[in-house]
Order: sequence, then C-alpha cells, then structure tokens
Amino acid sequence: MKLKVIPAGDGDCFLCEFNNDGIPYRILIDGGVESTFAEQLRPLFDNPAFEIDLVIVTHVDDDHIAGIIALLKDPTASKRIKSIWFNGYKHFPALTSGQTFGVEQGDTLSKLIEGLQIPWNKPFGGGAVALNPDGSPQLVSLGANTTVTIVSPGTPELLRLKTRWEKEWKRIALRDAAKAAEAAAKTAAKAARGTRQTFAPLDIDELADPALYTKDKSVTNASSIAFLLEADGKSIFFSADAIPETVCSAWEKGANAPREVDIFKVSHHGSLKNTNAQLLSLFPSTRYVISTSGESHDHPDRESVARIIKHSRTSPKIYFNFYNKHTSVWADPDVSNHQHIAEHGNGHDFVEINL
Repeated sequence: MKLKVIPAGDGDCFLCEFNNDGIPYRILIDGGVESTFAEQLRPLFDNPAFEIDLVIVTHVDDDHIAGIIALLKDPTASKRIKSIWFNGYKHFPALTSGQTFGVEQGDTLSKLIEGLQIPWNKPFGGGAVALNPDGSPQLVSLGANTTVTIVSPGTPELLRLKTRWEKEWKRIALRDAAKAAEAAAKTAAKAARGTRQTFAPLDIDELADPALYTKDKSVTNASSIAFLLEADGKSIFFSADAIPETVCSAWEKGANAPREVDIFKVSHHGSLKNTNAQLLSLFPSTRYVISTSGESHDHPDRESVARIIKHSRTSPKIYFNFYNKHTSVWADPDVSNHQHIAEHGNGHDFVEINL
C-alpha cells in the first residue's frame, strides 16, 4: 500500500494505491482547494491509463471539496472516475421536501455527479455514507481483503448539517458580508496566536494537558466521513475533520478493541479541537500525517502534536506536507527534544509513504 500526501493548501488531498484482489486500485480522498486540481491532480491524467476507482469527499468545506469540483468539471479527468462517496443534501435523514437547495459547493458537486452519472454511494444503496442506525461502525467490503469501516458521521451529525445547509442557502445573499466577518475573525485570531513564544523549548506535558482540549463545534466538521481503510494487510485511519466524540462513541458501540494502524491521518489539519487522548488510544500508530500549509488557520496547533507525542507507544514519525513556521519547530532538536521524528514535504511535491 502506498499513500501519497498531496499539497493542497490548507486542505486535504490523499491518493491511496494498493492491490485489491490482485488488481491495482486507487482511492482519492478529498481534493483540497480549487487550485489543487490544476497544480497537482490534472498532470496525473496525462497518463491515458490513469483512473481513480473511488473518490471520497469527506465533507463540504472548501479545502476538501473545491478540488473535486474542478476535477469533475474537467472533460478528461471526469471520465476516469469509477465511483464516488459523498453526502449531499439528498442523503440527509428526515427530509421534509424534495428541494435540492443547500451549500453552494455541495449542490454543485451533487449536480456534477448526477450529470456525469457516476455511481454515487453505491455500497450504501445510494443512501448516506454513515454509521449504522444504532451508532455503531458500518463495515463495507471493497474486495476479498479490502474493507472500509465508517466511524463518522452519524444521524445526529447529518441532521445538524441539514439544518445548517438550509440556513446557508437562505443566506447566500449575505455571503460576502459573512466572509468579510470571518476574515476579520481569522486576522484577530492570528494576532492573538502571534504572541505565543515560538522558539522556547516546548513542554510536551504542559501542551498535552487534557484541560486544554475543547470540542470542535463546527457542524460541517462533525459531518465528516471518517473511516478505517484495511487492504494489503495494512491499515490507514482517515479522520477527515471529524470530531473525536463521534468516532470514539461509534468505535465503542461496536465493541471494538483499540486497533493499531499503520498510518493515522490527523483530523482537521492538526487542530487542537479535533485530536484527544481517547482517539489516539483507540487507533495507536507510529506514523502520523498532518496536511496543511498553515496559511489561513495557523495549523497545526502545538497542543495536537504534543498529544500525539505523549500518547504514542513509541517515538512517532510525524509527516508534514509543508515546511513553515508552524511545522518547522518540530524539526528543531533544541525545541522539541527529539521525542519524535519529523519529516517535511516542500509544499510542491507529493509526500509518499510506502507500507
């Protein structure tokens, strides 16, 4: 199995390649920001034999969905997508009407999928990619030795997104004002974070203090499709931007023991609100992947990286696909005290991990 961590701005974009019943198989998980397609994905399709067996769009945030929209608008690339998993408005439970309004990008992607007639959520009978009705993980077989275990979202998360989706549709006229307010908030947050000491030695125990963890309240993040992929005798936990509470609850409802994984893709680009000790204990690993340029949200948060180091069974290897002021500190032995191994990408080329 090979995982390619693709530079995608502040977002996520992963290409996973493995043998499925002896046949090469590719899964593309998210597409990053819009420019990710032209800069990173489009050149792959210059090879006339290149195709993607499954595209998984974990949720509707721009830094995950925009590159997929660009892909499906491309007349060449779109024809080489065999199937897709994505929760659009029509998949939300307890629908009260047949209208298809919603978050613009989610609706745009839904229309593209339907127009191209790509098989959509086929293993789920065309329904939502989600937990079982009782909140336990849903197991999907892609082949004799390939499984995907869905650990997020559940019905409550989809219902909350449905409400948010409808509100966003009604507020499209106010979009520019909302974006301006959001930009101002991000600027203020950056200014506040700028006061943090950058080059002093990091206290891992202090940063990993459970008291510093607070739950992510984002409705879209909570709706993320998170899953455990097992193939070729290897495993990768793809957490998207999911919240630990949903994933941990589902795993425990399935009466599952902690599952050691070969790679743990860290949730929400290393945000301190999306990784906690319980989640790390359920999916222990020695390899962790954090995908972000850090430009817009100052990710990854040091608290998340400290939790990874503190709760790993052995000295972990942490892969960053960008080298910047937020990730470079973890390569400085005077700061991070060699409690882990940090590997950085250059922000242009894929980071490849071979299992």
